[in-house]
Amino acid sequence: MTRFILLVSALATAAVVASGAAQSGGNSNNGKFGPYPSQTPDSGTCGPTWATDNVNRHFKIRRTGANTFNVTEKFKRGTFTTVAGPSPGACDSSDGKGPGIVAAGVTGKFHGYLRMAITSATYTPAAAACAYPCATTGQFLLSVFGPGYTRVDYAWSFKYNARHQGLVYHHWRNASCNRGGNRGDIQSAAGAAVETATCP
Repeated sequence: MTRFILLVSALATAAVVASGAAQSGGNSNNGKFGPYPSQTPDSGTCGPTWATDNVNRHFKIRRTGANTFNVTEKFKRGTFTTVAGPSPGACDSSDGKGPGIVAAGVTGKFHGYLRMAITSATYTPAAAACAYPCATTGQFLLSVFGPGYTRVDYAWSFKYNARHQGLVYHHWRNASCNRGGNRGDIQSAAGAAVETATCP
């Protein structure tokens, strides 16, 4: 889920492995779909994967015109487990903190949302439109809008928290600039990454 302006697609479109649990959602109710359990790699501001996420995805679709829609994807009851390498915020100096690294095996929780504008001549919100596993944003959108849709991600915000575990920073907010930008980190120690601010 971690992302800055160019990394928003990391959680949204990365290939995932479906969780072992059976899909518990998928029916539509006033444009609502889910939950869809999923497991996905999470890329940080430096690019490589910093954690593996397990999360339930929920979607809400609102028609805004003849062929236009707003889609909100909510990520609920998320957990993460880190892999060793650059911390998620290592390459973003928006809040003035230094770059860092994260140790393997750090665990924590997260939640968040992603908002998208969709243009599509096709809309099929049938209960069976998205067969299991339907565990990525792209899979869900393809099932509902077909292959000809276009998508613009215009707002997102994710909050990660990890307690203790020898961390220097315990809280990481990954957000689009219009939602306040990135703040904090999940960091085990200082690192040497080259930082570039992603928000003015």
